[in-house]
Amino acid sequence: MKKITFLFITIVFCSCKLNAQFAANQIDIAVQIDTTGEARANYTLTFDAEAWRQWKNSIGSDADRVRANVRYIGGAHTQIDEFKYERDDLNRAAKMMIHSKVASLYRDGRYHFDIDEGYRLIDTNGPVWFFSGKTGIVPGTIKITLPVGAIDAKLDDAGNNQKEISYIIPPKPGSAMRFRNFAIGFIVLAIVLFALERALYGFKINSLASSSVK
Repeated sequence: MKKITFLFITIVFCSCKLNAQFAANQIDIAVQIDTTGEARANYTLTFDAEAWRQWKNSIGSDADRVRANVRYIGGAHTQIDEFKYERDDLNRAAKMMIHSKVASLYRDGRYHFDIDEGYRLIDTNGPVWFFSGKTGIVPGTIKITLPVGAIDAKLDDAGNNQKEISYIIPPKPGSAMRFRNFAIGFIVLAIVLFALERALYGFKINSLASSSVK
């Protein structure tokens, strides 16, 4: 199954690649992954006063333009299933929620999630992994929450200076048993129906025989 890379563009798209005059001061990302490999990522970009003014005057006042630039920087394979944008003028922050597929099940039976090469692991707490680093010149943090039930999670070398978290989602307990019980129940029902049909057929034959004797 082909792996679909998540939009880990940490939204420097508007700073480093579009206009260095309004680079963000900080980028914070929180990613929640579910058991199917889908994820919701919340991005928060904070700016200083002049950079915030530049941001708003360029694309930051138009959610459609922000989304278009996300897709442009992400490339042709960028998959955005849902996008929300909020401008927080009080805190000079741009907030985005992106829902997209982030990992696919490989032949080794594991899920894989790419980590931007500029980030390093600083802590873990159960299913939550914390990273710190930079995208380009912009410092940031990444918080990744793995799915409920994920096991054997580890940080792997993905090549090309990339890192990835890989993990296993075990099959739901009892699913095979439920199928077996359903199959057994179906067979029992078939046997009962067959026996009932035979009994009714025998009763009909006996009734016809009795009528003939009379």
